[in-house]
Amino acid sequence: MPRTLTLVYHRILPTQAKDRFALSSNVFTQHLRQLTRFEQATGISTRITFDDGCQGFADTAWPLLKACRREAMQFILPGLVGQAATWIENNPFPLLNWGTLKVLVDDGLRIGSHLMGHTHMKRLSLKALRYEADRSRTILQAQLGIEVQEVAVPYGYCSPDQAHALLDVGYNRVHLVYGPWFNPADYPEEVIPRMEMRGDRRFEHCLNLNQFATLDIGP
Repeated sequence: MPRTLTLVYHRILPTQAKDRFALSSNVFTQHLRQLTRFEQATGISTRITFDDGCQGFADTAWPLLKACRREAMQFILPGLVGQAATWIENNPFPLLNWGTLKVLVDDGLRIGSHLMGHTHMKRLSLKALRYEADRSRTILQAQLGIEVQEVAVPYGYCSPDQAHALLDVGYNRVHLVYGPWFNPADYPEEVIPRMEMRGDRRFEHCLNLNQFATLDIGP
């Protein structure tokens, strides 16, 4: 078991929505409490990340994180900043704009790249991927005045060759989403498999914590 677990969230809303990638503010608050109990019981630290840059992060998630003194990283799509999640047909939720991102960065939020426009990795050649990864980082650094060293791939999956390409561009960590397809032996050690936190699964199921079933980490 790793000594650090990296989690990925997408949307935190005031109330629960019919969206498997969304959690209500109440459920997210429960997660934060459960994470503290889990860390205390196991000695394993947790790292919280978010993908996509949903406007609701600033409205709902960030105040809750600050109240719990939790750090977080948000992976941003610079090609869609201030626009909408166009890859979601039925509910293209609004995305953070540059002004709000600058305020969040000044308040302690860490930023990574989510490439440019949420294109599936299967549709990108290695040459196109390198170009998009470099352009995304360049724009984020110029707009926010920060150094961007980490990238999360859209939809959570990339091949080992694609992971190597992202590292070759200059990122020092590549974030995926953990799944049965992931074999650490196939990937560089800089690849981080994240646990996907969803609204349609219990906390312990999201973390794949069957081996910790006896721990008291309930709400």
